[in-house]
Amino acid sequence: DVLAGLADHWDIIAAIQGSDVPGRIDVGAGTLDWPAIFGLIAARGYAGLVEVEHEPMDRSAQGEARLVERLRAITAAL
Repeated sequence: DVLAGLADHWDIIAAIQGSDVPGRIDVGAGTLDWPAIFGLIAARGYAGLVEVEHEPMDRSAQGEARLVERLRAITAAL
């Protein structure tokens, strides 16, 4: 449970890396609730580094464009 993990360890978090599941895939392509995750991060006033750390599903320019589209959709949902 990502939300519980963030809440339980908030006082020791210095940086956040994100990938989706299953298999460390592109953010927004899996099963995690990214608007809820980023909503919690924002609500806690986090101003540190947030990185997308994943194994690209598609290493082509089109795959990267789809990743950017998913990230924009997540941002729009916040």
